[in-house]
Amino acid sequence: MNERIGKWVFWIFMIGFNVCFFPQYFLGLDGMPRRIYTYLESDGWFSLNFISTIGAFMMAAGFALFVYNIYYSWRYEKRDTTGDPWDGRTLEWATSSAAPPFYNFAKVPEVSERDALWDMKEKGIDPNADKNYEKIHMPSNTCYHQSWLCLCLLHHLHLCLVGLQLQSSVQSGSLLV
Repeated sequence: MNERIGKWVFWIFMIGFNVCFFPQYFLGLDGMPRRIYTYLESDGWFSLNFISTIGAFMMAAGFALFVYNIYYSWRYEKRDTTGDPWDGRTLEWATSSAAPPFYNFAKVPEVSERDALWDMKEKGIDPNADKNYEKIHMPSNTCYHQSWLCLCLLHHLHLCLVGLQLQSSVQSGSLLV
């Protein structure tokens, strides 16, 4: 996201929050009950409530600017394609994206330091450079069937048998999903 717009969002929202809620302490000390929508002019609460309303509008403006920042960043900002935008220290930053489609590493990297990727960067080692590997067979996604089984156990005990049968069929390979 755009850092300049983000700083504006922070300060507008922060000032709006304090302008909105700080007067409420004094209104409470003055005896104004919570959650009332009307009060007498003779109570003297109008000016502090008006200031509080201005703060609420500032918070709304900060939130609207935040939504604009999301749109602006999505539409115009350059996206990082390295998978490591912050020059990370740990191995999860060595993958191609935040969520690799199948697995992280085809060959497990050697870890000799606490911050493995940082150490590899200093030594000039690319954890994904070794391409001498065989294709790894990844098991099929059984999370769906386990979730189905848990749901059935909670709500419909008679459907539990169907979930057990599905899971055993997938694990044995007789049912391809």
